[in-house]
Amino acid sequence: RAPASQPWEAKRDWPFAELALREFVYLRGLETMIVLDRVKSGSDSLDAVYDSEYTGPRMAGNQVRKTFVLHATGTGSSGTGNPFTLGNATATASVGTQRMDLRTLLPASPAYRVVNEGGSVGQFRIEYDVSGTEMSYLLNVVSARDASEAAVSVSMSDLGDAWQLQLTHPGKGSATVVLRKGEASSGGSVRIGSGPVQA
Repeated sequence: RAPASQPWEAKRDWPFAELALREFVYLRGLETMIVLDRVKSGSDSLDAVYDSEYTGPRMAGNQVRKTFVLHATGTGSSGTGNPFTLGNATATASVGTQRMDLRTLLPASPAYRVVNEGGSVGQFRIEYDVSGTEMSYLLNVVSARDASEAAVSVSMSDLGDAWQLQLTHPGKGSATVVLRKGEASSGGSVRIGSGPVQA
């Protein structure tokens, strides 16, 4: 919200962010990263006014858009080709013989969009928004593989107070990950194949 005449205010202008907590679970054997974002938005002024008693226009916390972003380089000799292929809550970035698979588990039906960032590197990004509630969860699984390899398959079960993710690959094995719900990161577990559960 910081006006162009006061750009220095932008460095502290995060009025709607009540909570932004990101967790990573890296499964080396599967070449897969689980990313869970716990984000909570609050109501604040739409104007660049730093006064809690301001009575001007406001945005409610459940109207605030929260965005997930994932980058990939472009394709082709000039790096200007879009690497992303979009599916139903899935996307794949193909660059040469390498693949990066994105599977979005929360929200269930993300509205992906691809943005061409341009520049000399030829970078692209895929992103989607969530809104409608103050507390939001963005749960994504990102895997890397060779083009000749199968993708890691992912399924999720809602356990009430947690989510259980089952990841499998025909050659790399499997893993079960439990992530607890709530604003704080606590509990949860990881189990590789039939090995012991690691809390």
